[in-house]
Amino acid sequence: MLGYVGLAYAIGAPLFGIIKGAASFTVAWYFMIAFVAIGFIILVFVVIQIKRYQKKYIAEQAAKTTAK
Repeated sequence: MLGYVGLAYAIGAPLFGIIKGAASFTVAWYFMIAFVAIGFIILVFVVIQIKRYQKKYIAEQAAKTTAK
C-alpha cells in the first residue's frame, strides 16, 4: 500500500504541472480533487469487499469447528 502512496506522490506533482500548463491552476486543482475523490471511493469499496471476505472466512471457520 505504501508503494502506491509513494507512486501517487511521484506522479501527482508532474501531473499537476502538466494540467496547469495545459489549462489553468484552478482546473488543475479540480482534477486533483477529482482524483482524491475517486481514490477515496475505491478505498471504501475495497474495505467493504475485505470486510465481506472476513465475515465469510470467519463463518467457514466456525462451521468447520462446529462440525468436528
